[in-house]
Amino acid sequence: MKCRRLLSFFICRLPHEVDDVCMTFAHESIQHQSVQHQSVQHHSVEHQSIQHQSVQHQSVQHHSVQHQSVQHQSVQHHSVQHHSVQHQSVQHHSVQYQSSQHQSVQHHSVQHQSVQHQSVQHHSVQHQSVQHHSVQHILSSTNLFSTILSSTNLSSTILSSTNLASTNLSSTNLSSTILSRTNLSSTILSSTILSSTNLSSTNLSSTILSSTNLSSTNLSSTNLSSTILSSTILSSTNLSSTILSSTNLSSTNLSSTILSSTILSSTILFSTNLSSNILSSIILSEDNL
Repeated sequence: MKCRRLLSFFICRLPHEVDDVCMTFAHESIQHQSVQHQSVQHHSVEHQSIQHQSVQHQSVQHHSVQHQSVQHQSVQHHSVQHHSVQHQSVQHHSVQYQSSQHQSVQHHSVQHQSVQHQSVQHHSVQHQSVQHHSVQHILSSTNLFSTILSSTNLSSTILSSTNLASTNLSSTNLSSTILSRTNLSSTILSSTILSSTNLSSTNLSSTILSSTNLSSTNLSSTNLSSTILSSTILSSTNLSSTILSSTNLSSTNLSSTILSSTILSSTILFSTNLSSNILSSIILSEDNL
């Protein structure tokens, strides 16, 4: 009788304790799986952002599945503008060195086949860039969507990994200019000379540079967002690591001026002559000159 009671006690107690252990273990495993699921979803969001940046930098030249869908949408919505604007730079250069009628027919045929045969378009662009090595034209990984390049000289210009979306470059001389990793979205560069200018890692979004001379100017790592530089001479000027956010530099002479590590945030330099001046490490925040 005592043995039966002890046996029934262990039988009644043991499953309850096992259920409690199993319930806590199952609850912890579900919570751990939810944390892993959030981490996987977080990495996928970051991965999509990286892919979106790669589409922005490699939208025209390189082949990718995501960019092929974007290019297909641009062909559907901007079929006429896409043929006359996006490939106008390559077609403009090939008109100078090849027959224009034959290149236009061949260019449109390659463009129509680029959705189905992306490798043909990729090899064609690489082949055209090799042909342009005689004039040193490099247009690798450049977005020229909705960009006007009419009557523009791009001799000895490097446009590697450059975004030129919605940019007007009509009658602009870009000889011996490096535009590596530069964002020129919504920028007007009409009648602007940028000879021997380094614009690497520079943001010129929403900037007007009409009738501006930037010969032999270093603008590396410079932010010129929402800046007006109309009728401004910046010859032999160093603007490395300079922030010119929301600055008006209309009719300003900055010839032979060093603006290294200078902050010119919200500064008006209207009709100011700064020739042969050194402004090294000077903060001119919200000053009116």
